[in-house]
Amino acid sequence: MSTSHLPESVTLDLWAPLTSQALPDHWPALLDGWMRGNQILLSGLDAIETGASEHELDSASASQIERVEAKLNLTLHLIGSLLAQQQPMATPRTVRFSAHGAEWLAHEQYARGTQLLLSIGLSEQVPQPLILPAEVVHIEASAAGGWLITVLFQHLSEAVANGLGRSVFRRHRRAIQARHSGQR
Repeated sequence: MSTSHLPESVTLDLWAPLTSQALPDHWPALLDGWMRGNQILLSGLDAIETGASEHELDSASASQIERVEAKLNLTLHLIGSLLAQQQPMATPRTVRFSAHGAEWLAHEQYARGTQLLLSIGLSEQVPQPLILPAEVVHIEASAAGGWLITVLFQHLSEAVANGLGRSVFRRHRRAIQARHSGQR
């Protein structure tokens, strides 16, 4: 993907499972459940991605926390494997992702203003996807075939919007650190 039509902010280019479908007519009755699930997922990912290594701890505490984290990571991996067998994730694709919206190359063409429900997986460790209502704000034919779809997230709770912002910023910072450490 080249030029972005997302609002100016921190963006990530992810390889992630993503599906989109029309926002169901009865979405207002489902919104609170989606936001609660998203909030739990984002809080859990924050705990997993931040880990004890980013906090000041004495060596004995750090050692104990590392052991507990290793056990939790194994548990999450096993549960994730079981869930994936029961309900496989969507096929991964390149997604430009920000706290405000997403862009991806799709085979489906949507009209500007179409209300969608996105399902996007942010972590292989946690196969549960985020469920995000969104509105198509830009669409253009792609030279590679298909359509470049740009959406802005809609109806997010404050906690989910803040969690998305933290997650995107943390991942962006780590990508920059990785690039800088690779140049040395």
